[in-house]
Amino acid sequence: MKRIIKVLLGVILLFLLFPVCSVMADDNVDENGIDYRGNGEYAITGYRIDIIVNEDNTYLINEDISVNIIKERHGIYRVIPLTNFMYRFDGSTNVIKGKVKNVAVKDEKFVVYNKVTDKIIRIGDQKVTTGGSKTYHISYLYDMGKDKAKDYDEFYFNLIGQDWDTTVSDVEFSITMPKDFDYSKIGFTHGYRASTDNSNIEFQIDNNTIIGRYKGVLKAGEGITIRIELPKGYFESPAFLELFTIFTWVLPVIFALLSLVLWLKHGKNPKTVETMEIYPPEGFNSVGIALYYKG
Repeated sequence: MKRIIKVLLGVILLFLLFPVCSVMADDNVDENGIDYRGNGEYAITGYRIDIIVNEDNTYLINEDISVNIIKERHGIYRVIPLTNFMYRFDGSTNVIKGKVKNVAVKDEKFVVYNKVTDKIIRIGDQKVTTGGSKTYHISYLYDMGKDKAKDYDEFYFNLIGQDWDTTVSDVEFSITMPKDFDYSKIGFTHGYRASTDNSNIEFQIDNNTIIGRYKGVLKAGEGITIRIELPKGYFESPAFLELFTIFTWVLPVIFALLSLVLWLKHGKNPKTVETMEIYPPEGFNSVGIALYYKG
């Protein structure tokens, strides 16, 4: 009997503590759904990303990142992945290598360098620390290169990457496409890599611009991804890239044909010509013939 009572008391105590634990887990999030504590050192309290998509599959990106710095630091690191892992609902995958160009940070000192598969932007002054609320304005051009999909073109991009080591709150985004597309082909996911969760994302369409927000707080390592399936040929390669592609195929053929013509004309082995051989008369040698010839 005593054992049963202990078990019942334990169950009751567990139920009493469970709500308390849940509340404690959400203590950092205010009534507006913003986490100001993050990882205890800093938190991203606002993230605004605006993307202009060009017809050559390059993206002009502007980011306004608001940060609450709890422990004073020199600044932040913005990690931009150059290797993009694409996971689709049909189970297919792709890996695309991107390029980042024209990096700029407004009114801040910054250094840009590569690290394995990422472009790193170190923002801040190494001699000065800062704390409290601060907003960083970053711009860059992201080049996705040639579209790898066979039967369609594709816009696939991580609006918020999975490289932040703190929480991300109050996410808003704007994506302007270069021309018309099928709105029903838009898909969002959020969470860790390969997640298929598309809840808590609101968006609307204004002409060819997608405007939206994420209603929630992303944990460290979580991100937001957008994918739009587009008609084949939606993205057009630049003229110089098409010309380069043509040359990479045509020039080797031209050189091969030219080499064949030159070989046929000059490269064959010439016919062997028999040499004339002269021997002195029998009983004479070369010295005797010379003396006789000169008298």
